[in-house]
Amino acid sequence: MEFRILGTLDVLDGGRPLTIRRGKEQALLAYLLLHANELVPSARLIDVLWEERPPATAPKVLQNAVSNLRKQLGDDRLETRDRGYLLRVADDEFDLARFRKLASEGKNAEALALWRGTPLIDLYEEPFADDARRRLEDERLSVLEERIDADLARGNGSRLIPELESLVAEHPFRERLYGQLMLAYYRAGRQSDALETFRRARRILSDEVGLEPGPQLQELERKILQQDAALAAPPRSARPPGRTRRWTLILALVVVLVAAAIAYAATRDSSENLTIVPNSVVRIDPQTNRVAAVVPVGRRPAAVVQVGRNLWVANSLDDTLTHIDTHSLATRTLGGFTFPTSLVQERQRLWVGNNSRGVLVALDAVSGGVLDRVRLEGAAAASSLAYGADSIWVSEEEAAIYRFSLATHATTLRLPETQVHELAYGAGAAWAVLVGLRQVLRIEPRSGRTSRISVGSLPTGIAVGFGAVWVASSGDDTVWRIDPEVGEVQDVVHVGDEPEGVAVAAGSVWVANNAAGTISRIDPDNDEVVAVIRTGYAPLAIGGSDNDVWVAVAGAPEP
Repeated sequence: MEFRILGTLDVLDGGRPLTIRRGKEQALLAYLLLHANELVPSARLIDVLWEERPPATAPKVLQNAVSNLRKQLGDDRLETRDRGYLLRVADDEFDLARFRKLASEGKNAEALALWRGTPLIDLYEEPFADDARRRLEDERLSVLEERIDADLARGNGSRLIPELESLVAEHPFRERLYGQLMLAYYRAGRQSDALETFRRARRILSDEVGLEPGPQLQELERKILQQDAALAAPPRSARPPGRTRRWTLILALVVVLVAAAIAYAATRDSSENLTIVPNSVVRIDPQTNRVAAVVPVGRRPAAVVQVGRNLWVANSLDDTLTHIDTHSLATRTLGGFTFPTSLVQERQRLWVGNNSRGVLVALDAVSGGVLDRVRLEGAAAASSLAYGADSIWVSEEEAAIYRFSLATHATTLRLPETQVHELAYGAGAAWAVLVGLRQVLRIEPRSGRTSRISVGSLPTGIAVGFGAVWVASSGDDTVWRIDPEVGEVQDVVHVGDEPEGVAVAAGSVWVANNAAGTISRIDPDNDEVVAVIRTGYAPLAIGGSDNDVWVAVAGAPEP
């Protein structure tokens, strides 16, 4: 038998899933798994399952839940002892136990591979599950940081930068992640980005919790400023000399060249045979800048977000979301959303915004199950969303910007602003595009103070990454690069006609040129367009990951 909580709560018997009834039976099993092989008193179970306000029937309900679990798991699994219960689970049967064992052995990548999503994602209504979820997430992050340290020690700094940028954005108060990103930047020859990361950490820690960075982070900044030799990437391990080594290298080179030729031919053939259609999402291979897949979705796809292998698309005119498995390209459709226009990832949750009601919906980013519904008091719409500083930032397009705190489940800030088109979060602040004013608004999360930066005509899309804020300006067919530290425009990049969306993914900045029917790829190191990919139909939004770029394509570009 196999027990799994690192994601949904699952029990498998010989590979066959067992059905555990929702409610008290699921909650009881989850709590006993969190205390596997421990005797848990009945009184504590009643307090936990009923939040210390048990009804008179609680003991009977608990006994019935235990009885039903025994029928599923077997009498030898769930024992009654001394007015309590003990669930027997072997380490190799329990994903959490396997995770901890692999981590203790230094097998961090294998340990992390056991995670299927947010732990106990289907028990969001149980307070004890919330507490466990936070503890387990902290465990996962600690193991992830250990794995990154090991990768840095092997000299893989450059490859880690996109992953670390994403992690710092998700977990803005973990100093160890900032230090790892600083070191990765430094070893990649990007000393200014490393120092900017330290300034960002100091600003966020000061604004949010009133603290200075710890001594380790400050010491790392000092060493970077001094270009301390101790920070250099470790030397690669020596290779065996002689003829054997030469023939090994030659053979390896032949294999690589043959594989590359086959892959190139396959990519070329497949991309040439692909036909882009309206109302679809298009995958661009960042290695070749070619179209690698086309997946039909609903009408007028307006937002795209990738969470692991799960791609979500908001179809604004269908009132639906499309879920795509990025490995198999299998799709499924979820209905019941009113004019969805925005999606944002918060850890393993997906928040959905709309342009007709001030209601936010949180989904499990893997299963699509509804986890939460939030009505923003006084808001008539939630047209654009961003996530940062443990908050969801919401724009009501013609009225205001809201900050919804995930910690307090309350609106903690409302800024009256008109013509807010898009939101983003990064570099320690929330950012909003003000279309009519031709400005970008910077919002400090702790104080709510704002500042404004003038940009081009009709700014539309916005994204944060590579130490900059990127703003698409459809009125003059440009993308404006802003230094978030000083609030000044650093560069202006000319792209295609009427850029609508902009995203940071796969080591580049990607721009959807709506009227041109093209995608521009910008190299953030030199602010130059290095590729233009034709979609034919109007691209509206872009999303992706370290390895993928996905473009939402609607109808034909306007003449």
